[in-house]
Amino acid sequence: MSYNITYKKFSKMTLTEKWKMEGIIGAKKEDILKLINLKFERVPEGLEKLISGINDLEELDKLFTKVFLANSLEELLRDGGINGL
Repeated sequence: MSYNITYKKFSKMTLTEKWKMEGIIGAKKEDILKLINLKFERVPEGLEKLISGINDLEELDKLFTKVFLANSLEELLRDGGINGL
């Protein structure tokens, strides 16, 4: 099931569907932060703020993959990494 939706579609969702979507997005953010912490033993404050501000599931999926593939925190933060979402 794809959760890539536009604001227009989101605004037409039922309250239950919106809560479900918000839960999925929140869980993805937590997964990304946990993966960064497990791989690199820390999550820079600025990076945590950046991730908490992303509310597009497609962007979060791309970010999860970038974190998974990164060999170092520095690599992740370089252009083409986090900045290249």
